[in-house]
Formats: sequence, structure tokens, C-alpha cells
Amino acid sequence: MSGILPYYNDFSEYIHSGFNPNYQFQLNEYTFPMWGYGFILALTKSKTLIIFFQCFASFLLILLSERVIWRQIRNPKSILIFRLICVLGFSWFLFHGILWPYSFSASLLTLSLLLLFDGLESTFKVFFSGLAFGLALNFRSDYFLFAFLIFFIFFVSSILEKKYVSLLKIFIWAITIFIFLLPWGFYSKAKTGNFLLTSSNSGHHLFISLGQLPGNLWGITPFDHDPKMKSIVSTYFGKEVSTLSAKADPLLKSAWRDSVIAHPVEFVKKCGFNFLLVLTKPFYTGEIEKTVSSYFFKKSLLGEFRPDSFNLKELLSTIHNNPLSLLLLLPKFIVIGVSILVFYSGLFSLGLFLKEIFKGSWKFEPSTLPLHITALVILYQLAILIGVYAMSAYHTNVYLFYAILITIVGDRFFSSQLR
Repeated sequence: MSGILPYYNDFSEYIHSGFNPNYQFQLNEYTFPMWGYGFILALTKSKTLIIFFQCFASFLLILLSERVIWRQIRNPKSILIFRLICVLGFSWFLFHGILWPYSFSASLLTLSLLLLFDGLESTFKVFFSGLAFGLALNFRSDYFLFAFLIFFIFFVSSILEKKYVSLLKIFIWAITIFIFLLPWGFYSKAKTGNFLLTSSNSGHHLFISLGQLPGNLWGITPFDHDPKMKSIVSTYFGKEVSTLSAKADPLLKSAWRDSVIAHPVEFVKKCGFNFLLVLTKPFYTGEIEKTVSSYFFKKSLLGEFRPDSFNLKELLSTIHNNPLSLLLLLPKFIVIGVSILVFYSGLFSLGLFLKEIFKGSWKFEPSTLPLHITALVILYQLAILIGVYAMSAYHTNVYLFYAILITIVGDRFFSSQLR
């Protein structure tokens, strides 16, 4: 994410200017990315302070998640399992240990949904849930459609059960989110003439996502400077228009849609390939071995070796040339191993939960609401990874929801088995 930090610094300077309409953006991008992290950098550019706050928030969310679980099952042994998953949650802590907007976005999203776990019983919690969700969308737009999905489910449920007080509260939740996105909407309208509630890189991201399939028929690469994408935009608007701009966004969305329609089987292959990518590296694992090597040995002992690839021949060659590199690779493999174990356990728990839903055992009601929302956020994130772009950083933001799902489903499943 180091390449994107200058964009946030641009927003930071714009904020320091007092939102001066004549402020000249250094990178000439007005609606990419979302400006949330710019406000953080406007408050402080101290990396130490920002990362401390990110990590502190992540610990508080673990404690809040534990309280949610305790209200659900009140089983000390199951709580111990949740604590173990969190203590070994290297991916979660590494995720919050670097300078990027994902941390704040993930923390606010998690806080919002944890507050919503109580259903719509507390207007206070509903309001702050909407507030947290709205703020999260100011950092990243990933979960914009998820807000509509949550609203739709609660709306239909309230209508069917004739709970009109609940209906009012879910409107309060949605309106609160909208209110906290309004400043961005007015800003984008002033800058581009379009009233936007999201970032303008959706088309850009969708288009290059097709390039994740090696040797694809579209001839697209999964990189921000993909030549075919740049050619499409420059043909219509000239070379001065960025692929990340509000002007290029609808054009690239249309180009993505046309590409999928032209080669639907290729798109299915691409989704299958993305699924394999998720299976082999589900959560963010950092660059531990490179960091240790640079700090303690002042040079890399690993060359260009990527432990995520699990290339046995390359691995043996690296160890043979530098026996000490085995010590550097061991922490990385531990992190990868734990993340895969948590992910596969989460998938198993998700399967058990969906099976119980189809059987009619766990209906959509207050007592099972945390499970339904947890399963929904995981399924939503998996859909983004498989259908759009597979990147472990996008997945780690729901790590705590995997821990919650494993704990609650595991407790209920094994309790029922014992009975």
C-alpha cells in the first residue's frame, strides 16, 4: 500500500487547507481513494502513534467479541477456544501493524456489526452501529453494497413479523450511514459533477481483476498499469484522463461487463483460480522473513524467494544456498499455517451453520442473529475475493468473524452431538 499513501497525503493537505476549493491536488485524483485515511494523516503523521492506535483498537474489538460470544453460549471451554484463536491470530495483528487504511476500515466495520448483534433492541446501539459503518465507508468502499444487503434482510424480516418499531430502527441505521457519506457526496459533486458515495476506482478494479487468471483470453494483466485498460480509457478520453477517475469509472465497468459476456467460461475459470488463491493464502501474513533478515543481517538471505508460493524446489535451493534462511522462513510458515487452519475451520463451521439453516434448526431470530450476520459478512467477503479480486489483505478484515463463527457453531454443534 506504500504506493497509495501519497494520495492520502494529498487529502491530508487538502484538509489542512480548510477544504479550500482552489487547492491543487498534487496527483490530480479527486475521488480516489476514499478520503478517510487523509483525516488520520491530517491529525498526525506519526507512524508509531497511528499503529499504536490501530493495534489498541484491535485488542478492544477482541474483548468486545468475547462479550458477544459469552452472551450467546456461556461456556468457559468455548471461550478458551476463542481466546486461543485470537492469541494465535498473527494475521490479525500483522494486519493492524502497518500503515494503511484497511486497519481503520476493518475495525469500524467489525464494531458496527458487533453493535448490530443485539438486533434492533437498542436505538443507541443501532445509531452507533450506523455511525461506525458510515465512517468505515469513508475509508474504503468495499462494503457499500453490504449495507444494502443488511438493510434488505432486516426490512423484510420486520415486515413479515410486523415489528414496525424494528423497521423504524433499521431505517435509522441506514440513514445514519447515508448522513456520514454525505460530505463525500457533496465534495465529489463539487470536484467532478457527479454525486458519488463511493470511490471512483470500481471499474478500474473490476477490469484488472480479470487479469488474475494467468494467460487469460482477454489479454488483461492484474496490475494498475494494465496496458489494455489504459488504452481503452485513452481512446475515449485522451491520455490525460486517469483510469481511476470518475469519468473513466463507468467506461471500465462497461468494458468489464462486455469482457465477461464475451467469454463467460473464462470468467468461471478465473473465479476458480481465485478460489485456489484464497485456499492457499487466506489471510495477510506480512513480510516477516524479509523484515527479520533486513534488521538482523542487513541484507536479504532469501533472494527473491516467496514462501507463499510453496515451491518445494525453490525452497530447497534457498535453504541449500543459505542454511540460516530456514530460521527466517520458520516464523512465516507458522503464520501461514495458523491462518490456513483458522480459515479451513471457519469454512467447516460455515458449512455446518448453512446445513442447520436449510434444516430449519437455526431460524433468523434474535438468538441466532450474531451467527446469521457473521456468516453473511464472511460469504460477502468470499464473493468479493472469488468474483472480483483475490487478495489476502481484503480477507483479513473479517478474521474476528471467523473466530466468532468457529466458537459459537463449534459449541452448539458439539453440545448437540453430546446430547
